[in-house]
Amino acid sequence: EAERRGDFGQCAELLLNATLVTQPGLAEACGGIAASRLAAGGQTEEALALLRRMQGAEDEPCHEVVGAIAAACGGGASASSKKTEDLPSRGSKPSLSLNFALREAPRGNPEEVCAALERFAGEVLKPARQWLKIAGGAKTAVVDDALRSAPASGACLEIGTYLGFTSIRFASRRPESRVVTVEVEPEHAVVASCLTLHAGVGHQVDVWTGHSRDVLRGLSDRYQGQPPHFALVFMDQCGSRFWEDLEVLIEQDLLLPGAIILADNVLKPGAPLFLWQLLHGAGRDMFSTEIVSLEEFAMAGVEDWMAVARYCPSEAAPSSQSSTSLEVPQEVLDLEWEANQIRARAAGPGGVPFEAWTAFSNRMKDDMRKLGI
Repeated sequence: EAERRGDFGQCAELLLNATLVTQPGLAEACGGIAASRLAAGGQTEEALALLRRMQGAEDEPCHEVVGAIAAACGGGASASSKKTEDLPSRGSKPSLSLNFALREAPRGNPEEVCAALERFAGEVLKPARQWLKIAGGAKTAVVDDALRSAPASGACLEIGTYLGFTSIRFASRRPESRVVTVEVEPEHAVVASCLTLHAGVGHQVDVWTGHSRDVLRGLSDRYQGQPPHFALVFMDQCGSRFWEDLEVLIEQDLLLPGAIILADNVLKPGAPLFLWQLLHGAGRDMFSTEIVSLEEFAMAGVEDWMAVARYCPSEAAPSSQSSTSLEVPQEVLDLEWEANQIRARAAGPGGVPFEAWTAFSNRMKDDMRKLGI
């Protein structure tokens, strides 16, 4: 709410008093992002004062994020930055990912930041049978193809920021474009903000905190009545939100003609309702849709799909709106329920074993093909 109102002072206060500051590896991140919010609201002196308190003595190296923000504010960061030789022994996946990327990737290099996150997934998490939800590996080629296919003008939107991996790629490949990214989890938003700053693309990327159903409808408020129009939308939030969020973008006229909608994980854990609407329902006359099958990132042998849909509003016949009244088959709703069940299981203790994902993906694929998907 403070972000929507443009009250950056309150944003900074909330960050400094958040429970996140007590989590391993996140105290400096929260403080640094709080300072950046103060600077964004024109309170540069207050931002620099906060950063000076965090930097400590002049001859001490500063935290990477603190140093980057101090330099951006004109405060002259310490000559050296603190490089942690060892990762914290405990912490969440996002906080451990942040510290790994800060240690491994030089400041101002978006390619190296993204590469560090992929290495963290492969070198740290995979041996422990854990997974990092980023569109890495073979999925990066699909993302890059979507960027090339999208209209040259216009902004990029990511729904479901997580660590900011794809937003960083968007910004580095379209340096003239604004990147808007929406994240419901405050910890993820802080980590993504830190990583975009460390990658040198923080000036291009707006990280908004909140649920997509609220943020997307309030974009006009966040951009003083002139929200960006999007050439590319990457959907990486909960798959059960894909179609509803896309409907909001259409209703608010935020999509450019020819815009590309790229949706991840539409097979695993799945977005059957979204795919059915694109191919057979309300979106069939507005979108030209392709489904790309590929191996899930850092999960060998597990198939996933990405949906690539081009927005073609001029091709919709006047009578096409009647398709909105099509009743969704019960079989589609049943598959949607199954997807939500395994999604909840994956978010719980122990997650879902890779072998179980393989079996689930195969079953979901067979069931969706029976429905013409």
